[in-house]
Parts: sequence; structure tokens; C-alpha cells
Amino acid sequence: MLRVVDPFETPLSVGENGDVEVGQQGRSTVRTGDDGVIVAELPSGVRANVGAVRMSESSKHRGERHPEGDELVYLISGAMGVSFERSDSHDAELVTLQPGQLVVVPRGVWHRLVVEEPSELIFMTPGRTEIRRGAQGGPSYSSAR
Repeated sequence: MLRVVDPFETPLSVGENGDVEVGQQGRSTVRTGDDGVIVAELPSGVRANVGAVRMSESSKHRGERHPEGDELVYLISGAMGVSFERSDSHDAELVTLQPGQLVVVPRGVWHRLVVEEPSELIFMTPGRTEIRRGAQGGPSYSSAR
């Protein structure tokens, strides 16, 4: 059955078999690892969550990563960037997005959203998410497009 949904109002998940479940996202099981990193695991049978958010502030955490696959972030409106932490440096690379652009966040790369003005975005997040708590002195940035 065909169904049109508003991703801001209706959550979606992609199953391991590729089917899209409309009306719910895979409810994550959340735990804190020994290193203090918060780990959110999707339930069995769910490959990714898809959704849309409105953001007026940058991510409050010190970064997140997705070890099981690449994340997609598509900017609908506003002005924002994605800060990528490079493994060979304490600096971060800030990739700025214009409305209508998408960035692929590579598997396992620490990143966070940096909001310049209120923004709307769509995301597809695969598998497990690991999150480092609380912002402690933000990184320095080099800009890329």
C-alpha cells in the first residue's frame, strides 16, 4: 500500500530485509559503556531509522558515530554544518551544507551537527549509535565544502 507521510510527524525504520516500517522507529536499547560513551542499539531486525528534525541549536554532545554504516544527513532549510573529527588530529573539519545538499557521514567517524541558523533536516541513521556526553571546550575547525 502506498502511503505519504510527513517525516517530522511520522517516524520510519528500515528493516534488515529492506522493508520500510511506517509509524515507528526502532526503539533503541541504551546503555553506558565502560569508557562513559552512551551506546544506543537498534532492536533485532531493524537496520536504520529515518526521520526529520528541526534544530535551533548545535548538538550538545561531544560527538557521535555509527560503527555499522554510513549516516545520511540532508539539509532541507536553514544553515548548518557537520563537524568531522579527524583521527590524526584534535582539530575537526566543518563541512557546511546549503539547503538541498546531503552529506554522507562515513561509518565510525565522530561527528556533530553545528547549527548556524534554525534548520530542518532529514537523516538516515544505521545500526548502533555511540555518543560522547557533554560539550567540553569545542574543537577548532577547518572549513570544507
